Amino acid sequence: MIDSKIKGSIVNVSSVSGIGALRNVPNLPYNVSKAGLDMVTKQFALELGQYQIRVNSVNPTLVMTPMITNLKEDYEKDFIARTPMGRIAKVEEIVGPIMYLLSDYSSMVSGQIHPVDGGLLSNIAVNV
Repeated sequence: MIDSKIKGSIVNVSSVSGIGALRNVPNLPYNVSKAGLDMVTKQFALELGQYQIRVNSVNPTLVMTPMITNLKEDYEKDFIARTPMGRIAKVEEIVGPIMYLLSDYSSMVSGQIHPVDGGLLSNIAVNV
């Protein structure tokens, strides 16, 4: 994009697991890789902004994909219980925010992490 002088947008797909640890979902390598991708997003936004290249991340919750249908029984109940909207996301619900970030409607948005999680990350409880 730089060599071709193309202005535009890059959208990384990360996960809410890169933002916060989830109880009963032990997957340290996955979580660390997604947190790393979120920092890559911020660093590239910093480095590429001068070329009018925006870099953002969409961080979905559990999404009903073919892979998840095999794990559905293990995770579905826990995720639904923790999600204020009370359901698992559909693929289409992740596509919309990605399309927004790729469009000119987000022409001043760069270096941002965008959770698409049905309120999962807002459902924080502290055990005292």
